[in-house]
Amino acid sequence: MARLREDGGVSVVTSKSIVDAISLVEIFGLEYLWVDALCIIQDDDEDRKTQIANMDVVFTCAVLTIVSAAGSDANGGLPGIFPGSRPIT
Repeated sequence: MARLREDGGVSVVTSKSIVDAISLVEIFGLEYLWVDALCIIQDDDEDRKTQIANMDVVFTCAVLTIVSAAGSDANGGLPGIFPGSRPIT
């Protein structure tokens, strides 16, 4: 995650799901990660409209699509990324 702090990177990420996604991308040896919540200016209607109109390009060029479906918010994480993060039943 050190590269996130380079120019143009993110200085603080508090969402467990985003931190887990960053870790997964690093595990796979990939270089880039698109996170809607970070890459689309959420309180700018024009930016949201522009970005959403181009999501087909984002998904077409994606090597991998990660969907965080655990939990009820952005802190649900990606169960199984780290040891002990998924209960074994």
